[in-house]
Amino acid sequence: MKTWGTSAVLSISACAISLCFQIIYQNHLVNIEDWSAIMDTSGALVFVSVVLVSVTILLNAVGYFLHRMALSFKSS
Repeated sequence: MKTWGTSAVLSISACAISLCFQIIYQNHLVNIEDWSAIMDTSGALVFVSVVLVSVTILLNAVGYFLHRMALSFKSS
């Protein structure tokens, strides 16, 4: 149980850190007033962020169910 929980926390943390870095970069573009770069990348940024969060949630859910199945096989 501890291994799966640690892996899930690390996975979600890595996702959150990558999104934080992207927000920091967007803030940098605002500070230097590079509006064309923001307009060029905002659509892709939204898409990739949604994909990243979705895949992270999906993989953690799959890992959780596989962990639960392994525990049920151990107990029987």
